Amino acid sequence: MKPYAKIGTLTLQLLMITCIARCALVGTTACAQPASQQAFVCNTGYTLKECHEQVSVLRPVLARFHAERLEHWTWILVKSRDWRDLVRPRGLDLNSPAFTYLEKRETFFEEALFTPVPVRSGELLLHWALPADKLLELAVTHELGHALCQDGNELRANEFARLLLEGGASHCATVDARNKSHSPSQNDRSRESSNPARHAPHRSEPTDFATLAKQEAVLEK
Repeated sequence: MKPYAKIGTLTLQLLMITCIARCALVGTTACAQPASQQAFVCNTGYTLKECHEQVSVLRPVLARFHAERLEHWTWILVKSRDWRDLVRPRGLDLNSPAFTYLEKRETFFEEALFTPVPVRSGELLLHWALPADKLLELAVTHELGHALCQDGNELRANEFARLLLEGGASHCATVDARNKSHSPSQNDRSRESSNPARHAPHRSEPTDFATLAKQEAVLEK
């Protein structure tokens, strides 16, 4: 679930839910506060009823993990039938049900995280071995790692998610410190410097959770 540095012009036609567009995460009182600038948006294809129902699933998860720390942010829900067309041109893994666009302060979630979708829900369950509610928690905490730390690094976002899910401290500095403890030795860095691939120009390529899990397993050896 990679945060895109550049995503290009999105062709999504968005349905803004007026009554919650500027609500934060926890109700009417938060809506009245000027500092609350978070918006919930549904992509074309949603009815007003569907949008309200699915946003009502997302909001308490965001609140549980203190997404209000982001202040201005937009959470966008996309129909599963449209998800592949959104992620495939951007090189995102089709089995990744969320991604973040840091420059625009936007996070996108797939519909199947909130409600059963024929075929697609089964695909995600088979791929992640997690029920939808747990996958939603993982997606939210991982994307918060990118968003709160303004960091495109997948390993650090994964560590941030782990700390949140375990109920521990989830500060960006804490994540950096924990990752530094896994930093390669001088000999490792010397070997890496001799690898031409290490000097290739950096490209903002998406990394899905499955690839990330493999990277982490290697890192922890």
